[in-house]
Amino acid sequence: MINWLQLIGTVVLIYLIWERFRQWKLAGNLPGPPTIPFFGNALMFLRCDVQDFVYKVMQLQKHYSNLCRLWLGHQLIVCVADSKSLEIIFKSNENLNKSVHYEFYNDFLKGVFIAKDEKWRGLRKIVNSVFHTNNVENQLNVFNNCFIVLSEVLEKRCGGETFNIDPYIHRCLLDIVCKIFASSRTDIQLKEGVTYPEDVRLVTQLTNYRFAKIWLHSDFIFNQTAAGRLKKATINKILDFGLDVIKERREILSEIQSSTTEDINSYSKTFLDQMMDYADARNFTDLELSMSISDVLIAGSDTTAGAISYMIMMLAMHEDIQEKVYGEIHDIFGDSSRPVELKDMNRMLLLERVIKEVLRHCCPPHIARRVEKNIKLENTTIPAGSTLYIMLYKLHRDPQYWSHPDSFYPDHFLPENVEKRPKYTFLPFVSGLRACPGQKFSLMMMKVMIATILRKYRITSNVQPSEVNLSLVFMLEISNGYNVQLTER
Repeated sequence: MINWLQLIGTVVLIYLIWERFRQWKLAGNLPGPPTIPFFGNALMFLRCDVQDFVYKVMQLQKHYSNLCRLWLGHQLIVCVADSKSLEIIFKSNENLNKSVHYEFYNDFLKGVFIAKDEKWRGLRKIVNSVFHTNNVENQLNVFNNCFIVLSEVLEKRCGGETFNIDPYIHRCLLDIVCKIFASSRTDIQLKEGVTYPEDVRLVTQLTNYRFAKIWLHSDFIFNQTAAGRLKKATINKILDFGLDVIKERREILSEIQSSTTEDINSYSKTFLDQMMDYADARNFTDLELSMSISDVLIAGSDTTAGAISYMIMMLAMHEDIQEKVYGEIHDIFGDSSRPVELKDMNRMLLLERVIKEVLRHCCPPHIARRVEKNIKLENTTIPAGSTLYIMLYKLHRDPQYWSHPDSFYPDHFLPENVEKRPKYTFLPFVSGLRACPGQKFSLMMMKVMIATILRKYRITSNVQPSEVNLSLVFMLEISNGYNVQLTER
């Protein structure tokens, strides 16, 4: 028995050594900093938080190239920020799974965001149905109604008083997402005590904090810390919100069933309805269902809200651009108060350029994937077993693609400038099979909200562009809040 165990152990050890040698040999073709035995390059990142890690990798890419490597202990990290390599990566239908680092979100996200393989494909099919073009008209009605409520809520802050507009934007978008994805009847913008956006931000910050501390990667150790206990308590609040949404939807479906003789299945199903069917087929509890829908609630509300708040701040600091956008909107609507229609959005060309420039600045700075099969690039190969670290922050600020890389410059997206750039240089929604399915939904929501706000208010801020500092949550956010003043037009 012992001899067999020894043999198996020897075979496994030989395989691991061979696998490491194979990675080391392929990685030798990639530029990168000198390594130290056992540690690799890990000592370079001691005492770094996630944001510092991003900036340090960006500096390494400036020194070496947009395709370089790091060794964090035994783990090979391949950092990519060049358009040719990204085109090969995103056009492939392989290596779609997120890296192991995303598993730190497993304690409250178990849906499409970090799902793998067949589970991801099944969930992605459900999510795609929500964004089908057949649903656009209904979604636009929800947008208009919720943005009218937001405009009325903001009246209380109108008159020159400085305030942080971000919480209002987040609650409005959470309201929209719950109405579209779950046909909720609750007016979240008017409801007291809703802390979901703040809870999501706190949990994300705690997860980023954990990621940067190797000794906290152990669940046992992290759960004993103050940060671990705080994260658990906050997750409970996030999941309780999901449970409330599920409970309300069950009550609405029961009400519909009791008031009609028609088969309830003949009605168009919401995202939550389909997820409830998915959960029933797998004997999920409602708590497990809440974990399975949380990522869509967050992705649908938090990320777009972050981009809109950033855009409001940019327009407040660049009043010349704001007035040009307002002029474009006024040309479409005049002095009327009619809601935004689909045909109007095709005429918002300047606003679309502003939106894209905002996304260039504040979209998630990176994504990471497991390399499960070798990736053959033009001049090298990224070996299986490594982690692919895609540096969107570097890509979107590369001076070879952007004439004003660190400035807010919507003319980057004039047709003649877009034509000059290679493909795969602007990827706020990523690309390929795991691209964000809600891209059109998000862009439409941003256009309608900004058009609604600017038709009623002029936005100003005492903050200067040079004073803006960014911090990483899901998106890049302005550290000191989105402090603006509103005056009626």
